[in-house]
Parts: sequence; C-alpha cells; structure tokens
Amino acid sequence: MNPPLYDVANFFCEHCGLDFDWTRFPIQEKRREFILNYLSECNNSVPTMDQIATADSKVMQFCLAPNLVWGVWAIFHTLSGKIEPTEDGFCYPVYARKRLGAYQQLKATLGIPQSQPLSLHLLSQL
Repeated sequence: MNPPLYDVANFFCEHCGLDFDWTRFPIQEKRREFILNYLSECNNSVPTMDQIATADSKVMQFCLAPNLVWGVWAIFHTLSGKIEPTEDGFCYPVYARKRLGAYQQLKATLGIPQSQPLSLHLLSQL
C-alpha cells in the first residue's frame, strides 16, 4: 500500500495529462486547498496551517517518484521498439523525456543535490 501522500502526489502529477504539460500541475494554493480537505476527511478534524504546509512539502517530494517511475516505464517501451506515436498520438520517447525532465526540474526546485543526475546522454538517445 502506498503512503497516502504519495497517492496525492501522483494525483497532482496526473493533472498534467498524457501529454504531460507541467503547467497544469496544481499551484500551491490549489494543492493546499486539496490537502486541507483530504486531511480533514481522513482525520475527522481540521488540520493546522503548519500540518497543511508539512503535508504539501511531503507531497512535492513524493512527486519525484511518479515522474521517475513513468519516465522509466516509457523508456522500457521505447527500447522495446515502440518509437512511433500510437494511433491516438501518444509517443513513448517524448513522454519519457518530459517525465524525466520534470523529475530533474523538481529535484532542483526542491534543492536536492544533483550528485547522481539521470544521464542526459540516455535521454538524448530517445
């Protein structure tokens, strides 16, 4: 079972759609409004602003995982020969670049050291 805030993070990432338009990711105000309602329902009490801010921070950290997982998933599909867009226009290499790019961008935004960055060489091969 996933940690509940991981599921919230994945839910927010899914707002970006299959074309993974990061501009559709909820802004802090909307995330915190959702988290307020989510925690209120889960805990049967209204959380404090500090609890909401802490949960939002954890959600943002958890957002790294779905971006990495779905990016690697798309790489596997690309390496298995699925290079051309599907009938509905979905393109695995493009999706991999977007998700792994979001992973790197978010990692930098969160101030996580880039000591072991994902190989841009690998991304350039997609």
